Amino acid sequence: PLPVLLGKKPGPPIAVVLLGAGAKESDYAHRLAARARQLGLQNQVRFCRPTDNMPAAYGAADVTVMASTRPESFGRTMVEAQAMGCPVVAAGLGPVAETVLCPPRVSPDRRTGWIIPPADPAALAQALETALALTGQQRQAMAGHARAHVLENFTTAAMVRATLAVYRELAGAREDAEIGRAHV
Repeated sequence: PLPVLLGKKPGPPIAVVLLGAGAKESDYAHRLAARARQLGLQNQVRFCRPTDNMPAAYGAADVTVMASTRPESFGRTMVEAQAMGCPVVAAGLGPVAETVLCPPRVSPDRRTGWIIPPADPAALAQALETALALTGQQRQAMAGHARAHVLENFTTAAMVRATLAVYRELAGAREDAEIGRAHV
């Protein structure tokens, strides 16, 4: 699907940037680079070292993708990209899928990205094609929803509120149990 997507999109050329630790040195990166050369896409697939300026990286991206095939931990990448207003495409594995708003969880006009089945290249290509076709107005609306979603759910203050709510719930359950034992 990537060669099809890269080869058929009219307008400015599409570039795929693989950014992060090991993006140039890993065996997987070497296999990806060889595959890109084999498909004649070596000029459109770029491998970059980690950066300390992720806001600039997200700001330069038209879409951020996390196409993992195994569950990961929290998935900060998707939250960071959404905080910067960048549309996201994520494999529907583990907690990462919970950080992206899309139907059926929300109405299509409240979407912050796309969740795709893991290891489904056709679904990935379709989501990327849809994300890259967004108008400026659609991108701006999605960016606003994404930033609001992150601020409401993924800040330190939100984490503290959620933790305290669990403590209150547990304390209330304990008090209810003690009251029940006192009346027996």
